[in-house]
Amino acid sequence: MTSEIKPSIARPWILSGLLALLTACGAPATPPATTLSASPQSLTFKDPTTQTVTVTRTATLPLPTVTSTCDGVASVTPGASTGTSSTYTVAPMAAGSCTVTFSAGAQQVDVTIIVTATVSATLSSAVKQYDPATKAFGNYSRFATQGGRSLPAYYDVTASDSLGHPVAAVLCADSPSVQIAPTSDAAHPSRYRVEVQALTTATLTVQQGGSCTPGGAALTTQEVRGVMARPNPTASGYSHSLVVLADGTVRSWGPNYNGEIGNGTTVRTNTPVTVLGLTGAVSVAAGNTHSVAVLADGTVRAWGYNYFGELGNDSMVASSTPVTVTSVGGAVSVAAGMYNAMALLADGTVRAWGYNGEGQLGNGMTTDSRVAVKVSGLTDVVSVSSTSSHSLALLADGTVRSWGANSFGQLGNGSTVASATPVTVGGLSGVVAVAAGYDHSLALLADGTVRTWGHNDLGQLGNATSTDTPVPVAVSTLNGVIRIAGGSSHSMALLADGTVRTWGENAAGQLGNGGTIPRTTPVPVSGLGNVVSVMGGSGHSLALLADGTLRSWGNNTYDELGDGTNTSSLTPVTVVGISTAAMPTP
Repeated sequence: MTSEIKPSIARPWILSGLLALLTACGAPATPPATTLSASPQSLTFKDPTTQTVTVTRTATLPLPTVTSTCDGVASVTPGASTGTSSTYTVAPMAAGSCTVTFSAGAQQVDVTIIVTATVSATLSSAVKQYDPATKAFGNYSRFATQGGRSLPAYYDVTASDSLGHPVAAVLCADSPSVQIAPTSDAAHPSRYRVEVQALTTATLTVQQGGSCTPGGAALTTQEVRGVMARPNPTASGYSHSLVVLADGTVRSWGPNYNGEIGNGTTVRTNTPVTVLGLTGAVSVAAGNTHSVAVLADGTVRAWGYNYFGELGNDSMVASSTPVTVTSVGGAVSVAAGMYNAMALLADGTVRAWGYNGEGQLGNGMTTDSRVAVKVSGLTDVVSVSSTSSHSLALLADGTVRSWGANSFGQLGNGSTVASATPVTVGGLSGVVAVAAGYDHSLALLADGTVRTWGHNDLGQLGNATSTDTPVPVAVSTLNGVIRIAGGSSHSMALLADGTVRTWGENAAGQLGNGGTIPRTTPVPVSGLGNVVSVMGGSGHSLALLADGTLRSWGNNTYDELGDGTNTSSLTPVTVVGISTAAMPTP
């Protein structure tokens, strides 16, 4: 009989014992796993903001080492290490892609870096212009054009990529009528001088690179236009006033002892009359007892008193009708002092004539001139103003020059010494308009605030004092200004909302606030709105409204107000017979 051998049944404690025995006898155990990871494993950059990579390893691995293909594309900087985690800061440098490899022992992990950079540009003019549509000052866009030239503008180009790196760029135009010339210096490394030399519309473009390519991609653009300049279609002299109508004819009123009304007589008039033989007028100016007008063809006419040669026709004979100013062409605007006048030409230079006892002609002399002479050292002028015996010029770079009398510091150069050549008004930049009073001066800045300097006996500087100053000071509590004007001893500001503020002398009610007390800070003119331009005379003031009518207030002893009476008014009255006055532009 055969015996059957039965297999034994393994018991769990037997197996565990065997394992323990094997271990005790030195059998190899399975090593623990090692890992190395990075988070995130891909970084994308579109701007200079840095990003962080966190590398995590098992405890048995050493600190990671870093290798990369990112030279010039991105930098990797080690940060803190805590326990088994290490952080690294990645900073973009330039557009491109690369790989960063983190290694620890036999382990490694890759992180992909992608850097993209977009290029953008800004175009900013040194002198700003008011835009009625936005009711704010913006880039210069309307160029006063005459005879194939225009007043210039300076533009600064700035281009960079989205990582903050500067990028080479150039200013271009799509029309041959636009002339562009580099005019850079240390303070303005990418500045251009621009003219729009025809009555046309064109587009300025900023292109990447160092030269203009027809049809090239534009980083930014701006529309520009050549326009017929009409900066001052209304004017107030010492006691008479002028207005250009939409049809290019001129009306005038006030005392007329020297023919300054221009109607062929010397009879005063308290209502507007037509200046004889004058058509195509675009801008006017009024002196003490003479008047000046620039025509659409760029020539200049003058009439009235002429003892000092203020008519510029090489004579000293007064004229009650307009005569041609000799040897002046290409003019875009005019200004008049007490016994002198000047014309701004489209090439940015200035001509002056008449009385010169205090150097108000700016030609380095104090000899009167019956014909126009060039103001010394002035180029790229975009605006001029004169009222008494000193003159102001705004340059295309937003700075101001002055010359002439300076007894009260009205030149703004820190002294009270007259100058027969232009000097720089101290501490002013970003100016958009200038205006001269009798012995004081005003400048409007692009931020809508106003600076003043000079005589201040009646508060005409508007800084809450009556102290003269030979350097600019801020007019108190005044913002949102878009136009300025100077009277004999009072000042005016037009706000963007169409209302008017005045300050200074008020004996004749020229502030228009219903009283006769002088004010050292601005006050509102009563009942006046929808105004587009303001003018100051000796003891009266004018406002042009958007509907083509005029308002006046103040002294009316010599028919200054044009309302058909000789009664002074402390608040605005309507100038009779004017309903189609030309609007100012640009």
